[in-house]
Amino acid sequence: MKRYFATTIFATVCGAFISWAPTSGMAQTFQQRPAAGKQAYVEEKAHRVSAAITGHPSDLSPAYLALVAARVEAYAERVGANTQGAAGQEDLRLVLERGAKYAPTFAKIFQARNVSPLVGIYLPMMESEYRNELVSPAGSSGMFQFMEQTAFRFGLTAEDRNDPVKAADAAARYLSEMQGRFAGDMWLSLLAYNQGERAVETLLGAVSEARGAACSICLLTEKKDTLGKHFQGEGVSYTPALVAAAIIGEYPQDFGINMRPLSTLTSSK
Repeated sequence: MKRYFATTIFATVCGAFISWAPTSGMAQTFQQRPAAGKQAYVEEKAHRVSAAITGHPSDLSPAYLALVAARVEAYAERVGANTQGAAGQEDLRLVLERGAKYAPTFAKIFQARNVSPLVGIYLPMMESEYRNELVSPAGSSGMFQFMEQTAFRFGLTAEDRNDPVKAADAAARYLSEMQGRFAGDMWLSLLAYNQGERAVETLLGAVSEARGAACSICLLTEKKDTLGKHFQGEGVSYTPALVAAAIIGEYPQDFGINMRPLSTLTSSK
């Protein structure tokens, strides 16, 4: 899939969500914190989100955390932006409002495929900002930005890519299949979603110690200068962008957004 942009409700079932408590009394928003405070905040939250996504603690490297921090900062700058409808530029509150409509359904679909519900919620935020009408220059389409060939592989027609529920299930099946291929490594599975599994195998051939590592994506990030331009461009920032999206969506009040974490929302149906 080509990216167009650079939890409580299920917690008792799979423990894949992040515990939440209101933070309305917080003295400072993320935007108001000094640089050191922002760095400490991102480090703490990134480790929490990572553990929820992968199911185990990850010792995220400084280089990886720097990529997460850069994306969190970019998201934070859009809170209150006087732009509406512009892809990748509009007020982030509008993005999360769209996400709130789909989060319960996507979480259930991914959980049913034994993939972290947080991935189901925030993958489409990072891929398309929950815009179903998006078609990338490369030809990927829908909230989950499926290329036609990949869509066909998972039983979708070209039009089905723009059906949020069908596309979500296909994305969950793809990631479940990749977890089987990469020994349960969610970072490599997500990277395959973006780069393709053959490309990931090539990366692992170049950085063999990443296979089976506690934080495979950290090792690939550290070695990025020795890897191909495809990874150096979009690939290296792909999973950090997902982690950043989850930080914003799970701790919105820390960014001055008055809403609940997307993972705690329940379906109105």
